[in-house]
Amino acid sequence: MRDSDLFAEFIKRLKSDSEVRVNDDKMFVDLFTWEEENLDPPIRLHVSPAILGLHLRKMESAGGEVFPNVEPIIGALQLFFVHIMETIATRRQGDNDLVVVGEDGPLLAVRSNDLHGGPGGIDQ
Repeated sequence: MRDSDLFAEFIKRLKSDSEVRVNDDKMFVDLFTWEEENLDPPIRLHVSPAILGLHLRKMESAGGEVFPNVEPIIGALQLFFVHIMETIATRRQGDNDLVVVGEDGPLLAVRSNDLHGGPGGIDQ
């Protein structure tokens, strides 16, 4: 499955029970609701088709184990939704940006100013 197809499937599933907006260059997705909860301010998930595709392919084995009744890449997608849910539920106040760290790293909630450097910045 191509990155663009995975991203389209991700957005389709995301929109099925959340209010979202994908930015024009597909570099992030703003979540306005999650599981019937209003998110104010919205949460920004920093993910592009390429990042999502790479991340899901690294998770295919785990996705296949956790969700054995679907093809492994779709299992990885479903597992990614679990990671999003857990990250939203456990984030600190003000941590409204979700980022994937590395190709197969965790999904982290951070403050938007931490994305661009500074003490503890994600890109240092």
